[in-house]
Amino acid sequence: MTRSVTGAVSDRLRSSRPSAREGASPARATVLVLWVGHRPGPWTCRSLARSGYRVVRAHPAGATGGWTPSGPPPLSYPSPTEDPEGFLGFVTETCRRERVSAVLPAAPEAYRLVNG
Repeated sequence: MTRSVTGAVSDRLRSSRPSAREGASPARATVLVLWVGHRPGPWTCRSLARSGYRVVRAHPAGATGGWTPSGPPPLSYPSPTEDPEGFLGFVTETCRRERVSAVLPAAPEAYRLVNG
């Protein structure tokens, strides 16, 4: 990849966000939250949803946590430390399929790869 996933998705978020002059909310822009079972994950998802964003939750396959009684189970992705290419492929495909506007990694392992 010549350009980071975050760079491409950030451009989409800026273009999908309504201006303050339009008096609109985030208009259902979609945010992919990675590693939702990590400590800030549930708070992050709840805050984004309450602010009007559509939240797509994801958590590493085989890792504990990530479940919430208030929503569907998180998507599973390959371990970012054991399979970085598979992880980035998951992020790229999920962004395309779900029309994601922003990616928010909630753990350092995911952050390093997405922003690398």
